[in-house]
This record gives sequence, C-alpha cells and structure tokens, in this order.
Amino acid sequence: MISAAPNAGPLAGLSLTAEVYGPVKLWHVLLVAAYVLWGYRNSFFAGGAGGKQVTVSHILVKEQDLELLEDVKVKLHASAELGKTFVSLAKKHSTCPSGRKGGALGTFGPGRMVPAFDRVCWSAPVGEVQGPVQTQFGYHLLLVTDREDGQKQE
Repeated sequence: MISAAPNAGPLAGLSLTAEVYGPVKLWHVLLVAAYVLWGYRNSFFAGGAGGKQVTVSHILVKEQDLELLEDVKVKLHASAELGKTFVSLAKKHSTCPSGRKGGALGTFGPGRMVPAFDRVCWSAPVGEVQGPVQTQFGYHLLLVTDREDGQKQE
C-alpha cells in the first residue's frame, strides 16, 4: 500500500493499493503521476531545455502587407530608439493580438514556436531586427531583446 501524508499538497489523503479498481491499475496511476511530475519539472526549467530562454517581440502582417513590413523595417533601422519605435509600430501595424502589448511575446524556451520563427529566435543577434520571416500565420519582423543560454555564471 502506498500512502501520502495528510498534508502532502495534491496528494493529500491519497491511498493507493495494488488492487484493481475497475480497469485502472496501480501502474496506470504511477504513469500519470510521473507524467504530471515531468511536466511540473519542465515548467521550472524552460521546457526542459537546460534553462535556455529567449525574450522576443514581433510584428505580424499578412502576405498582402509585405511591402508595409519592409517600410516598417526601414523605419526601425533608421530609429535611434529601437525598443520604443518597435513597440509603437507593433501597436499600429501588427495583426497579432500581441500587437496591443507592443508585439511582446514574452520569454520562452526552444521549440515553443513554429520552426521558422524558432530558428530566428535562437540565431539572431540580440537587439537587431530580423525578417521578414514567413510562417503559416504571415510575415514577421522579430526583435530578440534577451537570451539566456542556460549556463551558470561563476
């Protein structure tokens, strides 16, 4: 018999035996518990990627607005304050809901975005506008604002 302590959080009051309760066996419960714990672990370590994280903003437009995106890129390259200009242009032109937040997508680990987008996020220099990058959602200009490689600094 496996028993959890009375104040064991989500396991509080849980009592398992090796008996069969309908079609569910003990190994089913243990498998689900392992899956849940693995997911919990991954949420703390950037998707299990060893702490690698990137912070990205983007401007998304549809194909018919590709010329507009090129104009936006020219304005961004000419800007003295890239961050502020990017936020302003994302709010004005982006078709993504993140446009309301200046295009900010937040911080995430490898493999969390579609492949073409993800590749640019992990290869682009920090602080430089990249794109246009084509995905199934349209065309993006990306701005990587921070990247952590997961290495502990000593």
